[in-house]
Amino acid sequence: MTRISSVGRLVALAVAGVWGFAAPAFDTQTDIVVVGSGGAGLCASLTAAEGGAKVVLLEKNPFPGGTSNAAEGIFGAETEMQREQLILNTKDEVFRIEMEDSNHWQGNAPLIRAYINESDRTFSWLRRKQGVPFVTTGTTAPEARGLRTWHLIEGKGHTLVKVLFGNAKANKNITIMMQTPGQELIMDGKKVVGVVAKDKTGKAIRIGAGAVIIATGGYAENREWVTKYCGDAGAGAAVPFNKTGDGIRMAMEAGAAVEGMSHMQWFPAADPKTTPLTVSCLGWQPTNILVNKRGERFCNEEILRNFSIAGNAIRRQGFGWSIFDETMRQHVKNDGPDWGIGVLVQHAVPIPKLEEDCQTALKGKNFVEANSLDELATKMGVPATTLKATMDSYYRAVDTHYDADFLKPKEIMRRFSGKLYAVKLDPYYLTSLGGVTVNPKLQALDKNWDVIPGLYVVGNDAVGGLFGDTYPLDVPGTTYGFAVNSGRMAAAAALKALGK
Repeated sequence: MTRISSVGRLVALAVAGVWGFAAPAFDTQTDIVVVGSGGAGLCASLTAAEGGAKVVLLEKNPFPGGTSNAAEGIFGAETEMQREQLILNTKDEVFRIEMEDSNHWQGNAPLIRAYINESDRTFSWLRRKQGVPFVTTGTTAPEARGLRTWHLIEGKGHTLVKVLFGNAKANKNITIMMQTPGQELIMDGKKVVGVVAKDKTGKAIRIGAGAVIIATGGYAENREWVTKYCGDAGAGAAVPFNKTGDGIRMAMEAGAAVEGMSHMQWFPAADPKTTPLTVSCLGWQPTNILVNKRGERFCNEEILRNFSIAGNAIRRQGFGWSIFDETMRQHVKNDGPDWGIGVLVQHAVPIPKLEEDCQTALKGKNFVEANSLDELATKMGVPATTLKATMDSYYRAVDTHYDADFLKPKEIMRRFSGKLYAVKLDPYYLTSLGGVTVNPKLQALDKNWDVIPGLYVVGNDAVGGLFGDTYPLDVPGTTYGFAVNSGRMAAAAALKALGK
């Protein structure tokens, strides 16, 4: 990164005057500015630096990684690890499922095809060149019918961030500026030529660049935007990392089009401030009964195996109570849950501390226990007569082996016995699913779908082109996989445009 001298700035301004336009003045100059140091931004920075570009990496937090720290694994198709495990999920198969089954051809097909095709090379690059450790038996799926495209990271996303950020710090081509958020894009006509950033002292810094790559992680914590685009803000972000839509806003101000802004990755959970995640997991068991604030069932509880779909159903009700009994609680404690929460609370792994966690949760308002349905209804705040009628109807379905209301499979229906419990599940969200419209090179497009020169958008700032109205779990690892792949793809495109 080189500073422009006072003489150089005067020469630039003089030349601009001759040609009749105002040349932007910069405090510093580089080849590529990357805004955001999550998985997408780190992959973009390292790829650009490997290609010989000088990179300035901006991060508004005092720590790197953002939501990437909480991720568990990345998507990949036809990877070396899948071949090692004799998993035959082809790129063609994945693309067909993504387009036909997952987003019903609402997605940006050329973009999706491009990132799927790149995913095996990105996995090898992360594993072999960058040194990111993956669980050797970790190619799996969190949903029963999902493809085994989810490549688990040892130590989860925090490890990937730690490794990549360490590599970035050691790379002489990368200048890292922490607690220095990007504020606005600098334009020269319709072309993006830099970024205005603000350092931790509040000083504005004008950074000139041949390309800008936006990677700020979406807008999940901008409650004003969530309410504006989605109609309500639900219970809020499940994993808060200061994702307020900075990059999307900057791109929109530069004329970029957006899509999918009304969709979120909904996630049903009890209030994490009072309820341990293990107790939320108790509420995820498909043999439970889900009721709304009126004490009525509203779905086939089998959907609890797919957090995204369950999140949709629960959000429509405002919230849901998941009811189970002492038998289920002891089963989860001693044998592990029939359905876990990713690798955070693992399937079929005993939870010895569940009793302690339940006692902690009982101190709040989101987990209740009772010795009768009347008592349970009172503590839940639902009409006892309605809850009793719901249970009677459900038990008739158990006895006849047929759920006429919602077609829940008979194999996961049973009567309850002993003490009863209920955990309140609210609609949180993991990330926003809308963002800037981009082409397969991750170049931002305007409302006419013309390229905005010099501007690239990646990761959760550009996921609007990936999904329909719901995040799919049948091809797992998509969001994080898109982040790392899109970062590399954007950097490669920017390098080519810069002649590197």
